[in-house]
Amino acid sequence: NKKLAFPIDTWVRQIANKLKQKPFKSDDSIKKYLIAECEKFNLNSLKVAAGIWYLGANSLGILIENLEKIEI
Repeated sequence: NKKLAFPIDTWVRQIANKLKQKPFKSDDSIKKYLIAECEKFNLNSLKVAAGIWYLGANSLGILIENLEKIEI
């Protein structure tokens, strides 16, 4: 079962809410949504989960490393 291997933490929760543009009612609904989106685009849901976590956990570092590319 893919839902068992799709961890939801604060980073995944925050990014999922931004993607959907409204808060999810439960972590289970986040899992269902993200797994369905992965299947729609033929993506590996476990790799997507890891990528979402990495993006959230490292967002400040990613921003700082790319400041010169951002026009403010």
